Amino acid sequence: MEQELKARFTTADRWFRLIFMAIYLIVLYVAQFIIWALTAIQFIFALLTGHPNQNLLNFTRGLNNFCYHILQYVTYNTNDKPFPFSNWTSQE
Repeated sequence: MEQELKARFTTADRWFRLIFMAIYLIVLYVAQFIIWALTAIQFIFALLTGHPNQNLLNFTRGLNNFCYHILQYVTYNTNDKPFPFSNWTSQE
């Protein structure tokens, strides 16, 4: 039992995953501020033109998907690392 526990603690893959998880959580935190800013911009654009900006919609769709994949990775629902370790477009 002790050897199994020691093996789990000394496996480099687990520690690398912890590092990636910390980095992705920081990226997610930054993405949160970007989403707030884009939300405000999109709201103002919709007020002025009567409809949302299509380019912003496309970008935020990808950003939302990226955030979703980060959450899937850090909560162990997948072992696939999000962008840039996979294609931005393949995450849909």
